[in-house]
Amino acid sequence: VCFICNQNRFIFDKLCEGGFDRHVSKDHNLWFYVFYIVHLESKDPTEMTGIESYVYEMYHNDDLNWLPRGVALATELVKGEDEQGEDEV
Repeated sequence: VCFICNQNRFIFDKLCEGGFDRHVSKDHNLWFYVFYIVHLESKDPTEMTGIESYVYEMYHNDDLNWLPRGVALATELVKGEDEQGEDEV
């Protein structure tokens, strides 16, 4: 299971090029999220962008809704292609 989006390995292995291993190493690499939080903690809040401020506040309020839970761009793109193919038939 992906620690970021909480989706099962099977979904990525079935639908996406590179499968689950590519997903957790490129799309939802846990360490990228850890480094991002460290980056936010070390940055002056007055220098943050809008997105950084949003994530920083949510993180400090123990709100995890900034994480893509139950969603992954790789699977959404595949689903979109499938729907587009059905529309053309």
